[in-house]
Amino acid sequence: NAAGDLAPSTEHNSGSNGKTLYFKKKRKMKLTAENNRRSVLVGNLSVCLQDHVSVQSEAMCGSGLTALKNRGHPADGRQDFERSVLTFKNHLRQQSGRISGRTVLVYPLDFEKVEEAALKMDKRTLSMDTSITLILETTVVNWSHQLEPILQMNTLQEGNPTLYSELHFWKNRHADLEYISSQVASSKAQMVVELLEAANSTYFQPWLKVCKNISEALEDAENICKYMKPLQKQFERTESLELPKMKNHIAPLMVTVSLVWVNSKYHKYKSHFVFLL
Repeated sequence: NAAGDLAPSTEHNSGSNGKTLYFKKKRKMKLTAENNRRSVLVGNLSVCLQDHVSVQSEAMCGSGLTALKNRGHPADGRQDFERSVLTFKNHLRQQSGRISGRTVLVYPLDFEKVEEAALKMDKRTLSMDTSITLILETTVVNWSHQLEPILQMNTLQEGNPTLYSELHFWKNRHADLEYISSQVASSKAQMVVELLEAANSTYFQPWLKVCKNISEALEDAENICKYMKPLQKQFERTESLELPKMKNHIAPLMVTVSLVWVNSKYHKYKSHFVFLL
């Protein structure tokens, strides 16, 4: 704990910054001084439990695949298991991202076929198998559906948000959009775009529009965070003051609000500016 003492607990504290160990009995039994060393598993637990679960799950899946290969199981059985493992890992990555406020874009199960085909293709004289095109289009359709509600959200949806809750919302949104943007800009995602264009896919232009919307949303979030910080400082000075003592703070506060209205691309719109008032 914060005092540097050992603090036993039956639950994982995700807010702890200290080192966490776990102890687990290998089977249901009574522990004694003689058997505790060989009967208890001990290990480090990640500060972020979802990261720990993700790492451990991937390790177990990898061990399972290796065991299947070493024991000579039929190829069909291995392929089915591999697909199940990949589905599970994709789901785990998305859930882990959701817990930490990040949107994770995953690739379809057969995407490795696209990567293999891309290495063999000459984009100048491209002749793409329809199954490859289908995988590419499935990828961007899934991403588009996943991103649509995120891109449409431009403020807190519930109640009457305070300045602090709104600022917290935009900080998180900015971080999430940055993470999305980095995924879309990755070489793997750019390969999808190039192949869609080369295949003359009808999904190429709609996906470019989604990418443009991501860039615009990220720019908005950056702009909002930038101009809400001065307002936060002003409100921090006045929120604990009684009305008579606020007199000297009203003028600088209104000057700050005016500067935000003049300079912020987002708050210049009436529907957004009303929130500041």
